[in-house]
Amino acid sequence: MDIFEAQKQIDSENKFKQRIDELTRLIEEANTAYHDNDTPIMEDSEYDQLKLELIKLERLYPQYKHMNSPTDKVGGGTKKGFRKVKHAQKMLSLDNAFANEDIVEFEKRIKRFLGLEEEYVMHYVAETKLDGLALSLTYMDGVLVQAATRGGGEEGEDVTNNVLTIRSIPTRLKSGLGFMEVRGEVFMEKDEFAELNKKQKELIKRVEDEGKKTSLKPYLNPRNAAAGSIRQLDREITRSRNLSFLAHGWGKLSTPLGNHLWDAMNNLEAMGIPVIKDRKVCKGSKDLVAYYESVLHKRSDLPFDIDGVVFKVNDLSLQQRLGNSTTSPRWAIAYKLPPEKVWTTLEDIEIQVGRTGSLSPVGKLKKVMVGGVNVSSVTLHNEDFINGFDSKGDTIRDGKDIRIGDTVEVYRSGDVIPRIADVDISKRKRESPKFTFPDLCPVCNSKVVRPEGEAIHRCTGEYKCEAQVLGKLQYFVSIDGLNFDGLGTKMITQLYHRKFEGNGQRWLENPGDIFQLEKNLITNNIVLADEEHWGERSTQELFAEIERKRTVSLSKLLTALGIRHLGSKNSQHLADHYQTWDKFSEALSQASSREGEAWDELISIGGLGETIANSLIESFQNPVFQVWLDSLIPELVILDLQSSDQEATAISGKSLVFTGKLEKMTRKEAQIKAESLGARVYSAVSKNIDLVIAGPGSGSKSKKANELGVKVINEEDWLELIS
Repeated sequence: MDIFEAQKQIDSENKFKQRIDELTRLIEEANTAYHDNDTPIMEDSEYDQLKLELIKLERLYPQYKHMNSPTDKVGGGTKKGFRKVKHAQKMLSLDNAFANEDIVEFEKRIKRFLGLEEEYVMHYVAETKLDGLALSLTYMDGVLVQAATRGGGEEGEDVTNNVLTIRSIPTRLKSGLGFMEVRGEVFMEKDEFAELNKKQKELIKRVEDEGKKTSLKPYLNPRNAAAGSIRQLDREITRSRNLSFLAHGWGKLSTPLGNHLWDAMNNLEAMGIPVIKDRKVCKGSKDLVAYYESVLHKRSDLPFDIDGVVFKVNDLSLQQRLGNSTTSPRWAIAYKLPPEKVWTTLEDIEIQVGRTGSLSPVGKLKKVMVGGVNVSSVTLHNEDFINGFDSKGDTIRDGKDIRIGDTVEVYRSGDVIPRIADVDISKRKRESPKFTFPDLCPVCNSKVVRPEGEAIHRCTGEYKCEAQVLGKLQYFVSIDGLNFDGLGTKMITQLYHRKFEGNGQRWLENPGDIFQLEKNLITNNIVLADEEHWGERSTQELFAEIERKRTVSLSKLLTALGIRHLGSKNSQHLADHYQTWDKFSEALSQASSREGEAWDELISIGGLGETIANSLIESFQNPVFQVWLDSLIPELVILDLQSSDQEATAISGKSLVFTGKLEKMTRKEAQIKAESLGARVYSAVSKNIDLVIAGPGSGSKSKKANELGVKVINEEDWLELIS
């Protein structure tokens, strides 16, 4: 490859990196609105399409994937005022399909994973997908003992008292022994929603007629109303809302419910648990598509809102073999329903600066109702999208550009800022100018650059740019970081902008200042409870939360630092490998030359690779980042190794490499099984590997293992070992 071809390839990859950055920001912003605030700003299909695009790009360019990418997360956070509870088994989300071809590929993917012939007839359970709030009900010997929202998947909000007011949820089952987590959706039927909004509008009118101001608003849609109702601190409000519940599965069980999903759901219903009625056993992808089309035709006649249908493998033993990815089961998929589109006016275009310095144009719309949700903002992605041509030079919207004042067609999809589908050029004013990006950052006035071949404009200010610094601080305390309660975006911004009178230093300018906040305020005779938005109780709760967060696992700390490309999974790999902060930082220092044993070891950990390793080293060599660490690390108690609830096995903590073709299971299946038993799976053989499992055709990896003295076993020995 000559130098021109190499540069062309680099430029092409940079375009995709910028797109990954943009998609990540949009999805994270919308997740907060939807999951944490119960105020969705978009509809399902837009969110799903953007998330699908991000998943595809991350697979093609894993080196550009963000740490704690939204594709690795489930749901949102927990609401203040509710006790957090940990789910016995993680609550997952579903992968999505948007076309019949996606369902065909879903079935092919399952058969490839399981090593099944193409002619094998797969059986599925198809059911409608409720548009509600995910809920987990815990029963002990048939008695309801706890109810929790999904939250971030690992832990949710304890809403037991509120759930006890929902008539369709049994507090005592007709049968059932031992421990059982029932999973389903809380929702509000369309008629109940209409009646609730009628009463809400009447209340608003009465207040306004009395000449008083009110913050009350009509509810946006049934899902929003249901989510807000179940998360009320006053349970009597929940009782008055006439909520419903239907189960669609389960989490941890002490006693199996059956060998097949269909029978298991029938057994749940026999116990007294309401389950989704519109279910059907289907054979193969053709049956699944036919079921989807039948639901699509009767969608408007259903008494509740749905946002798609769900297909699940019926055989529970095959479900177990397929297992889960980080966020989703491999044995299920949601086929989403198409979005709604409406026309409105683009009133302005604003530039927002993200924590990585990317300049993102956001269109401000004349407020319009799209699918039951008020929409006033729309993502415009980048300069190419506004101009009507993508990164490859292909046309968007038939090459129509977007200008302030245009009449635009908007559609929503899920939790993300919606997107423009079309522009009505015939209604554009003649004097309407084209939109141009600023040359200087609107926040810090630093130079804005758009590297050749890239789609995103970027501020060069980095730590000099308030937007980027605030973004990094907000990420540190967010659910993706250390997950502070009572210290959200607004509070971080408030503390960042306040300065001590004596030395002019900000109250909060790096993560370490969070843990020194109480001491610094006392030293400067400042009472936080006297400040706007704070009170005695919220201040006490904040300082108590800060003390709790002083103890942190190594993997969680690495994730919270916000190092580009380093996700939670690779943070865990690093923590498992180095075990302590001192060993990790020392190894990073030794690897800084990008050569030698320390470097080779670093890039081999969990398939980390050179891109992430370089990002780590560059971050730790940044002088401002080093100042942040010098302020932060002494304040923390960093656990040497994140504890695991997993029972010890014969391969716990072992480093494994699979090579060659396995006959009893696919290699991917074997790798996932090994990780579930506490092992770490690597892609390359080195002296740090404990065991190589070799099938026919293993070749060079087996040879290298023998040269290094690493033990090599065959598949039969492997199966005996893990049995």
